[in-house]
Amino acid sequence: MAKASSWIHHVEAFVDSSRLSEQQSSGLNAIAELVKSDRLAIEGLVRELELYLTTTDNIVRARDWQALRGALVGCLALLRRKSEAGM
Repeated sequence: MAKASSWIHHVEAFVDSSRLSEQQSSGLNAIAELVKSDRLAIEGLVRELELYLTTTDNIVRARDWQALRGALVGCLALLRRKSEAGM
């Protein structure tokens, strides 16, 4: 698994509104690639994103809405898988 220090700068690039949109997209794509290649677990990602997901800064929180649908779809898939793989 990738250490948080190796990918957290991608998260920061994504939520930083002063960055160019290409840099923000690049950060998001890098994180997605780590998750797809099983080098970053979803649980670890969510744990590290705690600050970004619970912040009172509206600008930072506004960057997260794009991930909401994907997060909900993922949760639904995990809940449906429970009967096959257990808790």
